[in-house]
Amino acid sequence: MPDRIADINRIIRDVFPMVRDLRRDIHKHPEIQYEEVRTAGKVSAHLKRLKIPHRTKVGDTGVVALIKGKRRGKCVALRADMDALPMPEATGLPYRSVNEGKMHACGHDGHTANLVGVAHVLSRLKDELKGSVKLIFQPAEEAGERGGAELMIRNGALRDPKPDVIFGLHTSHLYPVGSVAVRPGTMMASADFFDIVIRGRGAHAAYPHKGIDPIVIASAVLTELQTIVSRQLDPLQPAVVTIGQVQGGSASNVIPEEVRLGGTCRAYDRRARRMLLSQIRKISVNVARALGGSAEARLIKGYPPTINHDGPVAFLRETAAGALDAQNLVEAPPSMGGEDFSFYMEKVPGAFFWLGNGRPEVSIHNPMFDFNDQALKTGMLVMSLLALRWPPE
Repeated sequence: MPDRIADINRIIRDVFPMVRDLRRDIHKHPEIQYEEVRTAGKVSAHLKRLKIPHRTKVGDTGVVALIKGKRRGKCVALRADMDALPMPEATGLPYRSVNEGKMHACGHDGHTANLVGVAHVLSRLKDELKGSVKLIFQPAEEAGERGGAELMIRNGALRDPKPDVIFGLHTSHLYPVGSVAVRPGTMMASADFFDIVIRGRGAHAAYPHKGIDPIVIASAVLTELQTIVSRQLDPLQPAVVTIGQVQGGSASNVIPEEVRLGGTCRAYDRRARRMLLSQIRKISVNVARALGGSAEARLIKGYPPTINHDGPVAFLRETAAGALDAQNLVEAPPSMGGEDFSFYMEKVPGAFFWLGNGRPEVSIHNPMFDFNDQALKTGMLVMSLLALRWPPE
């Protein structure tokens, strides 16, 4: 394997300027969920140049490619997400977003360019492949209830052939450039959302007894929702219920008719996830009724927990350990963030890992965030090795 690592690094040095320029071009032209037409076109153009057969418009705007090796073996799938966020950019970079109100603040520009770089590496080493490699360029990872992974799967991204294993990565500012971080078991939490509409009876603020105040009811509901985690769930079971939106009222001297609460709930355990969603509805409806109003809770199922499989994690660790410095293979703590890569791992064994971005002062989803181009070298090396070495001896 040391000789193969040297070969891969030579190819990476050769293609790096092109991959870096692609990353910056995608950053400059961000496209949000299910609008990734230009981005998918850029991916397709590279695949055509490499003579890699692929399908477009999978999952609406996704691309699925298949590199067939010269040797018999299994199929390895590698996934990258392509979508940007609906937020303004404040970096001032030469390649900053030209699409107002849209920005690659989550590193998906780097994920996409990285997987294109892997395609270039593997196309030059096709004779070494044992089986085939499926490259999945996915839209709409940030879409919540309409996440792109589910739609890609429904549109056949995991068929013809079905992968034996799948790997995905995400940039992280918590780790230095040149590092990867992974853990077996639950890597990230489920991510679900809820929208609660509380209805009362409007009145003049001077005569509150003539109305039913939905703001007071909403305050009680908000407080009681926090007891789900603090008093109803095993304290050793990680979970979060967060209210991120409170909307109601239009004047300081008017009791409104209704108030809206919007939030998210997260859990590592599938049963805890079901319990959170059930209790959010129950508490909202019953507290509102007890105070003379009514409530309707719309529960929006998002992403399941991202649960890594032991075998692929062990293989990833072994592969990365042979390619990186010892201090650059990190045991990742679990995260309460969510990832729709979880849907793939409900169908196929796999592992999701963090790619060190450095720059700890700026996290993702920040208007100052930028993917570190140097991280592409590590991402291309590790993902190429995963494809070339699977299945383990």
